Amino acid sequence: MEALRTVCCTQTDVDCPSCTTVTSCPFVCLTARALSPDPALVRRHQKPALPFVFGVAKEKATGHPLLSIVLLGPACHHIRQILEAIRQLTGISSPITALDYQNIGQPLQLVSRYDNLPILSSAELINQYSCLFTGCTRLQLELQSPLRLVRDGRELRQFDPVFFIRSLMRRISGLIAYYGEEVEPERFRFCAETAAAVRLIHRCDTAVTVKSGGTVRGLTGCYELQGPFDELGPYLALGELLHLGKGASFGNGSFTVTCSR
Repeated sequence: MEALRTVCCTQTDVDCPSCTTVTSCPFVCLTARALSPDPALVRRHQKPALPFVFGVAKEKATGHPLLSIVLLGPACHHIRQILEAIRQLTGISSPITALDYQNIGQPLQLVSRYDNLPILSSAELINQYSCLFTGCTRLQLELQSPLRLVRDGRELRQFDPVFFIRSLMRRISGLIAYYGEEVEPERFRFCAETAAAVRLIHRCDTAVTVKSGGTVRGLTGCYELQGPFDELGPYLALGELLHLGKGASFGNGSFTVTCSR
């Protein structure tokens, strides 16, 4: 965040609330999480999540780690500042590859305002994922980075598939409400109700330890689930891009789903 502030800030001797450029500042746009002027939207979704999601993936050919970034709504307009902040923070100057609907990468060309950055629609992605889950009643879900979900004021210490799916539906619908064009409350309500039929049939929780000897808070592991994934699967697949729980924008709560019929 500090690297991004350094890149975006034009008045380094002024605090953000007192800055005359606060209404047009990219840093404020990306991090302020401003509430909607629509009171009904605020009641449903409260404060918005950040409009970007960082993650670490592995290159298939070499197994080397790759930094992945998903940009949402207004963040797409500030890709230059985001990439420059990453370069300053990490020293990485490798070419940037953007993925299209077919998950095919193409070198990103920063030559104009929008460059050749593919803009993907969540609705179109869900439609594409649907064919992968036709008739799916068993699904393997792997938590790849620590998942931290809070229920009744306490962090979950065991994976609860129903709460996981309902939390994901709230995250997706909230992101669409703030950064998308149209949200279908009835559709997400239906998915949340459908989640009640999901059952955990195999659990393999694991803890992640850090070099200092401590334990990273959150759940990881692989879980076998049973349920109506012909309906829920496409939304879970979309959730792979968005992560879930505390720290989701900075790599926590990443997961993958695979239909096992």
